[in-house]
Amino acid sequence: MAIDPFGHYLYVDEGVAGFVAFRINIVTGLPEFLQGISVGSYFDNNPVGVCVSPTGKFVYEGNANGIPEDGPMSLRGFKVGPTGILTLVPGSPYFPLGAWDFTTGPAPQSVQGYPSSMVVTP
Repeated sequence: MAIDPFGHYLYVDEGVAGFVAFRINIVTGLPEFLQGISVGSYFDNNPVGVCVSPTGKFVYEGNANGIPEDGPMSLRGFKVGPTGILTLVPGSPYFPLGAWDFTTGPAPQSVQGYPSSMVVTP
């Protein structure tokens, strides 16, 4: 889960192929459903992490891609609209190229496995 820097929106991974945006009610403080997005396909599934840019203008969602078979990790970028609705950034999802193998060094192959963290820098 991630909350935007201004406390207006909450973003949550859901199941093996979902991503949900909520608006946070300024009176009650409770999340209200805003948008549901299917983010899974055969090669790009299993959402495992969400982060928001420091400006709150972009949301990033990472996928481990372990269902139904191991696949390359991916990162999806969304632009946050004025009403909080997310639109996919052109070119998403991004599939990192090159993995680090501790015995051979960098490898020109897709990264596989579960990401352990995500960071967005300004």
